Amino acid sequence: MKKVLLITAILVGLAFAYNAGLGTKGTFETYSADCENMGTLNLLSPHVYFIMDDILGVSVMGVGPSMTVSFAPWHYLEFSMFANTVLGFIDPLSGIAYMDGNGGGIVKGGVPIYLGAQKRSFIAPGIAGFVYYKPSLMHLDLSSWGYDEIGADITALGFGGLGLLTFDFDSKFRININGGYRSLNIQSGSLALSSVAGMDIANNYLTTKPVTYDPLSMTYPIATSTVMGGVSLEYWMADFFGIIVDGVASVPQNDLANFLNYVYVVPGLRFGFGSESSSFNIDFGGKLDIPDNNADDLGWAIMGGLGVAFDLMPDKGNRIRGIVVDKETAEPIVGAKVYISGHPGINPSITEEDGRFSVKIPEGAYTLVSEHPDYLNYYIDSELIEFEEGVVMLEMVSKTAGAVVMGTVTGEEDKAPVAAELIFQRLDTEADDIVYSTEPVTGYYRTKVPAGTYRMYVAASGYKRTHKSMMLSSGDEVIVDFMLEPTFKPVLPEEDVALPSIYFDRGGDFVSGSDTKAIQQAIRMLETDKGTRIQLQGYTDSVGESEMNYRLSVRRAEAVKEVLVRHGIDPYRINVVGFGEFEPKGDNRTRSGRRENRRVDIVAL
Repeated sequence: MKKVLLITAILVGLAFAYNAGLGTKGTFETYSADCENMGTLNLLSPHVYFIMDDILGVSVMGVGPSMTVSFAPWHYLEFSMFANTVLGFIDPLSGIAYMDGNGGGIVKGGVPIYLGAQKRSFIAPGIAGFVYYKPSLMHLDLSSWGYDEIGADITALGFGGLGLLTFDFDSKFRININGGYRSLNIQSGSLALSSVAGMDIANNYLTTKPVTYDPLSMTYPIATSTVMGGVSLEYWMADFFGIIVDGVASVPQNDLANFLNYVYVVPGLRFGFGSESSSFNIDFGGKLDIPDNNADDLGWAIMGGLGVAFDLMPDKGNRIRGIVVDKETAEPIVGAKVYISGHPGINPSITEEDGRFSVKIPEGAYTLVSEHPDYLNYYIDSELIEFEEGVVMLEMVSKTAGAVVMGTVTGEEDKAPVAAELIFQRLDTEADDIVYSTEPVTGYYRTKVPAGTYRMYVAASGYKRTHKSMMLSSGDEVIVDFMLEPTFKPVLPEEDVALPSIYFDRGGDFVSGSDTKAIQQAIRMLETDKGTRIQLQGYTDSVGESEMNYRLSVRRAEAVKEVLVRHGIDPYRINVVGFGEFEPKGDNRTRSGRRENRRVDIVAL
């Protein structure tokens, strides 16, 4: 009796089984709603089965190769043609064999809706329709069981549709949801059957079918409808390696109450590689039936496949070229992914040994993004990109890099530089304190500390201790200035004595002869009032980097001090401080304004 039911189950499976090739945008058993890029041709074989299933105690094995060809004439539309074949045996030792297959076409459309300003994630609704032709052949030599031969030759035509929904999170994690309907109509067929154990298999198989038949040769119309559904999860652990898991069901419409009988799970691994003009992926997986109350055995299948994609319509529009380097070492970064955010139709570029990349750019404004697992992501808007000889330099910050903290420590009353001790106390870990000192002449400091949360203390002789708290991330460059309150406040004159400024050439720190009058006036004042002290305040224009300008302003003030000391002025009566490009006196947008800002002011204290 079990073998009679087995044969009946195989006949039903041959008549109504369906398996479509999916393409690279999807998993083994589900579609993705977003289509391939325009002009992409896919050649793939996603399903190669090795099946081992126990049906009512009898082993069934089979191998099922398949081939799919798909083409996307537009970003949001994709056409596919597929052909699948299954060759198998029922209880191999008995020599019972069967063959099944189908072929057809699929049309899929889907539009991604991007989320967030960077457009790195999206929701894509879509729809797919398919039609397929299905021939089935079966030859059962039951002589090893003591029965006669059974044969079947059936052809069928099917069609159906699916609603699609895809959630993609930063191209790392993806969820595909499919749901739809298919119909299969038997066009013609023939059976050659005999009695088995006193039971007519043809009668048993067809008693529920409202047809008239000839037991040895017949033609009959049979139709079946199936509700299809599936959910898949796809997680990329690295740029080239991911995990996929499908949960799928194809439930006959007249047996929806027992849908658990038709559910199976397909876990697998995916390896993907790509370039500007081509890409390919390799999939390995297995299919497992879900045990239920009506099944005594667990069926399984081993699956594998290869997908290859070619861009037949490359867009040779404008491109941006550049180099990706480590910001700290200036060394090229290998394996960085550079792409245009929010434009999935533009292929990314992967940097080689020299760190170079080339990416097509869209019309209008865009954001250039560089990613690497060892570095913080780099974003730059198109209007901020600066080119040198047609090449842009992208400087990425290592995730292990620290933050740079710099600034000056001066007195609150006289603005004079202070030789101070800086203490960085870590608040988020038990790490030791980091101690640093300012430059005694300029009060300037620059140090690098690991990323974290700190309380920064400043202590100096003759001044009250103070502190500031801060959160620092890798790659930060923070300017933190301190103005210390003295432990005693000196009595200052009610009004400062105004003296002429001393001006400098662009980038220079040399005191020219044209400034003799200002120098002589300062010397006379200091010689007349032996208790007067002065402060030399250096400045620059805004041309160049801020840090270089600060150092230049200090050198200019020091140059004036040297002239005064050579004329017999006590150096302890002279304080030197630099303000760089800050506190301009003139407009830096004009030549005369920039000259007015390249100066040293002499302020009497």
